Amino acid sequence: MSAIIRRAEGFEDSPMILMDRCTNPNTALTTQSSLSSLTYRVDQYDSEADADACANGTEVVDDTALTIASVIYDTLQTTGWTVDATGYNLRFTLPGTARPTGNKWHRVEVIGTASAVPFTMAVWVVETKAMGGT
Repeated sequence: MSAIIRRAEGFEDSPMILMDRCTNPNTALTTQSSLSSLTYRVDQYDSEADADACANGTEVVDDTALTIASVIYDTLQTTGWTVDATGYNLRFTLPGTARPTGNKWHRVEVIGTASAVPFTMAVWVVETKAMGGT
């Protein structure tokens, strides 16, 4: 099982809300009680191709804990979700400090642990633009 890579864009040093519909390794929707831990990591890349391939990146955020009850929903939500009518069960705010440099690409991965086995729940490749536009 591999997570779908979502695309996003935003300005450097600006927080952004990330949402996705996540399943566990058994393909059931992820719920709060199905996880024992939840973390995210962010790596920076010079190109979208490198971010897609996880090649030649620089670590920005490493294995930072997320509070499961604050970011995982046991029922699908649709507020703010524009992908489809089904909804999302993961929503968190990525701090601006996780994307400090403009004109770069950032790969954000959310890793859940279920039954002592870590798995990638969600991936976003974010085009981070410079505040000055250059």
